[in-house]
This record gives sequence, C-alpha cells and structure tokens, in this order.
Amino acid sequence: MNRIQNSGAAPLTARLNFASDIIERKEAEEAVRASEERFRIAAQTTNDVVYEWDLKQGVQWFGDIDKTLGYGPGEFPRTLGGWVASVHPEDRERVMAAVQAHLEGRAPYVAEYRVRRKDGVYQWWSARGAVTRAAAGKPVRWIGSITDITERKRMEEGLRGLTERLRSLQRIDRAILQAVESPEAIAQTALQHLRGVLHCQRASVGIFDLEKKQVQVFAAEVKGETMVRTGKDLAEEAYGDLEILRQGSMEIIEDMSRVTSPSAVAQLLQAEGIRSSINVPLLSANGLIGALNVGWEDARAITPEEMEIAGEVAGQIAIAIELAHLLQATKRHAAELEQRVQDRTAQLEAANKELEAFSYSVSHDLRAPLRHVQGYVHMLAHEAQGQLSDKGRRLLKTIVDASKEMGVLIDDLLGFSRMARAEMCELRVSLDGLVQESMQCLGTATRGRNIIWKIPPLPSVLGDPAMLKQVLANLLGNAVKYSRPRSPAQIEIGCDGLEGERVILFVRDNGVGFDPQYVHKLFGVFQRLHRAEEFEGTGIGLANVRRIIARHGGRTWAEGALDRGATFYFTLKPSSSPNPVN
Repeated sequence: MNRIQNSGAAPLTARLNFASDIIERKEAEEAVRASEERFRIAAQTTNDVVYEWDLKQGVQWFGDIDKTLGYGPGEFPRTLGGWVASVHPEDRERVMAAVQAHLEGRAPYVAEYRVRRKDGVYQWWSARGAVTRAAAGKPVRWIGSITDITERKRMEEGLRGLTERLRSLQRIDRAILQAVESPEAIAQTALQHLRGVLHCQRASVGIFDLEKKQVQVFAAEVKGETMVRTGKDLAEEAYGDLEILRQGSMEIIEDMSRVTSPSAVAQLLQAEGIRSSINVPLLSANGLIGALNVGWEDARAITPEEMEIAGEVAGQIAIAIELAHLLQATKRHAAELEQRVQDRTAQLEAANKELEAFSYSVSHDLRAPLRHVQGYVHMLAHEAQGQLSDKGRRLLKTIVDASKEMGVLIDDLLGFSRMARAEMCELRVSLDGLVQESMQCLGTATRGRNIIWKIPPLPSVLGDPAMLKQVLANLLGNAVKYSRPRSPAQIEIGCDGLEGERVILFVRDNGVGFDPQYVHKLFGVFQRLHRAEEFEGTGIGLANVRRIIARHGGRTWAEGALDRGATFYFTLKPSSSPNPVN
C-alpha cells in the first residue's frame, strides 16, 4: 500500500510544478501588458510626446505627434529616416551626433532642435531619451520624450531683444551726453547709433528757429552716409501741421503713396526712396525745438517698440541740445564780458549753477524710463515664475543687472552734480584717520585678497573732511579694483614732497595700469580706459576726485603704463594746527 502511494507522488509533484510555472508565466505576461498599458496611458495624458524606438524596426509614437505637427492621423512617418528628414538642416548634424554619442555610451541624450510642421513652419523641440541594452551591451530599444519649447524660445528671443535694446539706449544716452559741445555734434552722434537700433535707411534732426520760423537740418544719416550741418533751411510749413508735434505726438506715415497732400519734407523723403516714416517732436521746457525724422524704404507698419525707442532718443536729444545751447550761451557771455571782469565772473557763476541744475534734472529724467524697465522686468519675473528655463532666468537676471548698472550711473551723475554745489568747510584733517576709514569701507572688495599695504605716517592738511574722504575712497577703491589680477597686490599711499606751498600726495598700485597716451581722458566724466566686462565702474569717480581737489585749490595728475601699475597724485594745503579732524 505504501509503495503504491509513494510511486504516485512524483508525477503529482511534477504536475503541480508545471501548473505553477504556467501561472507564474501568465502573471509575468499580464504584468508586462499592464506595464505597457500604463506606459501608453501615461503617454496619452502628458503634454509631452513619448516615443519608443525599436532599433531594428523603427519608431513608434505614443503621444499625439500628428496633431502636434499639424498632420492628420498617421500621416507623420513612423521611421527613423522620416524623423531625421523633418529636423531642420542646420540642426540635423548636431542632433545625430548627440544620438550617436548616447548609443556609444559617451553621454546622455538631451537635445534642442527645430522640427518642420506640415505647413512648413518649424517649431522647437526639447528631446530626451535613453537606450536599453541586451546582455552583451548592444542597444536594442530607445525610449524618450519630446517637449514643445517654441514659446519658450520665442520668450528667450524677446528677452535677448529687450536686453540689447537697453544696452543700445544706454550707449546712445552716454554718447549724447558726451557730445554736448554743439547741437550738430549731438544730432550726428544720436543718428549714428539710432540707425543701427531701428534698422532704418534714413534719419535726420531738424532744429526750429522760432524767430525766423525756419527749420535747419543739422545732421542726416542716409544709407550709412553721414551729412553734418546740411545747410538746408526749410520753412516751418515744410513739416506739415506742426500742431501735432507741439502737442507731443508723433506724425506717423506708414505708406507715403497714400498721402493725398504730402508736406515738403514728405515729398523730399519720397524722392530719396523713403516710403514710411515718423516725425518725433523734440520738446524742451520752452516747447517744440525740433523734430527727429526716421524713414524706411518699404511701406510698413511702425511698431510700438520702434516708436518708443524713437521717442526716448528724441527726449535725450532735446535735453542735450538744450544743454549745448546753455554751453554756447556761456561761451558767448564769457567773450562779451571779457573786459568787465566782475560782471563776467558773476554771470559765469550763474551759468555754471544753471548747468549743474540742468545736469541734475537730466539725471532725474533718466530715472523715469529706468523705473519703467525695472517695473516691467519685475512683472515679467512674477508672471513667468516657475516657467522660465535656467537660460531664461539668466537672461532676466542680465536685464536686472543692466538696469541696476544704469541706476548706479545715474546716482554717480547726481553725486557729481551735487559736488559742485556742496558747501565746503576748511578744517585741519588727519589723513591717517581718513585712510583707515576708507580702508574699512573696502572690506568686501578686499576680502580673500592678498594685498600688501604700504602706508607710512601722513601729514595733516586743510580741507573739507567729507570731501577728502571721498577722494581717498575713490583712489583706494580704484587701486584695489585694478590690482585685482595681482597676487600679491601692492598698494602704497604716501607723500612726495612739496609743490609750492602744497604737499604732494599719491596712491600707487601694481595693477593693470593704463596707456599713457590716454592719460588726458582719465579725469573726464564717463571716460574709462578699460572695458566694463573687465572692471566695473561708471567713469565718474576720478572726475569727482579732480573736482574736489580743484575746489581745494589743488591739482590732480596720473602716471602709469600698461600692465605696470599706476600712480595718482593730488596736492593739498598742509596744516600746522594741533587738533586735526579724523
């Protein structure tokens, strides 16, 4: 009986094991089907296009690739060759190199490229993918996803355009402020920069003579050729209805062929091949002083951005021309009153005060467009929060940094303007104490630096403590900044004898120095001998140093050579009082 029972146990166990194997295989197959179904459902519910690439049979798309690219169901090719053909020719080689690098195991597959839609328009894709490999390491299957980043690319392009616009306007503002010797120079400088920003074929500046009721074209840029003081005197009526300009509005002509009664200026522009233009008023406190004309060879709609740029440049031209008129008036007064010294001195002092007040006003006027830029950047950052890529955030940060830099420039200009009007008090000042205070303010700039300071005892001088502290802060700050590439940096502050009744003081460093042939530019407003990308700054610090020392009756000069350091000298009146002010 026992033998019969034992002999039947082995077949029964085998059958049970076989059944168990079938159940496990079925469960595994069901798990695979469930996994694939989950994969397909996930692909259908995401905004991305998910794909699978069988490296032998071709590509299978799980997302709605046809709808994404504007095709009908099943129209977009399901082959590797079809996909490659749809990639933009300029991107194709780069994308295939990324694919090959991933297949060879050299790099993860991440690529951004353009793909042609059915209507021929290209859209941007951001693609990722990864391969699975056989036991021998051979790639057999590739799974990945694609995201439409066309809108992001459009936003990035817009941010780049805005950044470039800000930089261009900043360059124009600086150039205009530096060309204040005459209205002609202002007009020429502005137009040279404006044509590059607006991509126009013609631009001109006309200044109105209110007494003669004439308009004189001071400067024109026609297809890259500059004509200064063209000498064309036109009647006011040549510009048409000036009431539009007097009200601060632009006269916009998008297609001159449709103008029934063109003005003389419009007829002149038509004869030169111009088909669309805008006249932008130049307004001062006294009203309309001129007009900026911008023209294009094609009939076109003038964009709001173009009108805004033209308006901003026109505003700066008007301010600078008013400043130039004041400068010219000052020169005329000096010539006319040369024999009457007392009266001439009084009038020159009054004119200088007006100029400083006007410069102060200019700086305040510059704040308005800057606040607009900063406000819109803040709104953009808030609106696009969490949507921008790392690159987009970097571009946005570039705009913020550029606006901050312009804000610093305006603040420095205001400080420079205030310095001429500030009252001075003459006290005995300890230069040793001022040097120590100035060095403490440089803590951030010197942190982590290897700097060797050489500071012997310095004499006491007569002067305004606050102003002299600013002199030392500017000179020591420059020495720290321009010796940044040196380790160790060597900075020396000392006394170099007497010049007449004044003591000669200096600040010396072993930094990058400067080209001696440009030494005359060092103490000018906005004059910089190094690129902003290398060393930050606005070009006003040394101008302030010269102004302060001049108000103390001293003089300033500099010596240096490229890559061999620089020495800045200034003279002050020594003091023998026993109680210096620190």
